Amino acid sequence: MRVLLLLFFLQADPRELFESAVKAQQAGRLAEAQTLLESAAKLAPGQVAILGNLGAIRAQRGDFAGALSAYRQALKIGPATPRLHLNIALAHFRQSDFAAALASLDQYREQAPPDAQGGELRAVCLYQLGRYEDAAEQYRDLSAHGEERLAWLYGFGQSLMRAGKAEQGQAAIARLFARFPEAPETKLLEAQALIAGRKYEQAVEQLEALRSKKLAGVDLWLGVAYENARRFAEAKQAYAREATASGDLLAHYALGIAEAREGRDAEAANHLERALAIDSQTNNVSFHLARAYLKLNKPAAALPLLDRAIARDPKATPPRYARLQALKSTGKTEEAQREANIIRALLRQP
Repeated sequence: MRVLLLLFFLQADPRELFESAVKAQQAGRLAEAQTLLESAAKLAPGQVAILGNLGAIRAQRGDFAGALSAYRQALKIGPATPRLHLNIALAHFRQSDFAAALASLDQYREQAPPDAQGGELRAVCLYQLGRYEDAAEQYRDLSAHGEERLAWLYGFGQSLMRAGKAEQGQAAIARLFARFPEAPETKLLEAQALIAGRKYEQAVEQLEALRSKKLAGVDLWLGVAYENARRFAEAKQAYAREATASGDLLAHYALGIAEAREGRDAEAANHLERALAIDSQTNNVSFHLARAYLKLNKPAAALPLLDRAIARDPKATPPRYARLQALKSTGKTEEAQREANIIRALLRQP
């Protein structure tokens, strides 16, 4: 059999290999299809279609790094091929690299007319990166140019709730309830509204009932409800489930704080590094990661993160105390003295 396959590869031209790969892919023989396309790519390295399909099959098999390599080779040959940007975004998304996915989607938007798949993926990336108002706007745009799909109404309402726009979020929930009253997404948004209204145990009850639906975000919000109800061990378990299932960066952030609270600083740093893309005024990832680094005796790594935290709130003393510690640990005596003077001045302020 191996001899026959070798003879086939030696005698076949790239087009025949490509056509055989398509048939193998359609029949579900992905390993065979990948082998055929890799052989075709060696014989015809300048063919966008071969490399693009090779990337798609590698992605189907879970090899996203290999998929990205093929897509990027194809993009060098055919830079005016919009679909490649979308495929690259999808591969990054499957790796939970939402910032890279968003960058590729923005390139896709420059080359192709708006479409539902690209728009929805962009909305999800914006949401995952903590850009909730931008995500809401993207979902609003999707609905304005097409039907009001369940996923879009749900994403719109959830983005508004996360952005702190409770009144608009409630209006979105009302629209969702009117159209899809029994949908799990509707129940999830209602639970978020209960959390916003500080009805934590009611939210826990509703979210626990939703766990069997396997809906992304249920365990994240269950963790939030547990935490507010001071059920910390259960909150940590819920965050861990969400981080594993969906890669939600907010779940990684919450899980990092939970691990740090238990003194598991290496584990905390691992989760907080994943969550650094959502570092913001609301999610102070840089400060918590810097504290983990200090406990792990990595003061040099902590310093730039503390600079970011201080830049967001120059009058906050906790990041300045941490920076003082990092400066002393790295031997920056003069700078440490200046930081100490700033702290004393802040403490004297009314």
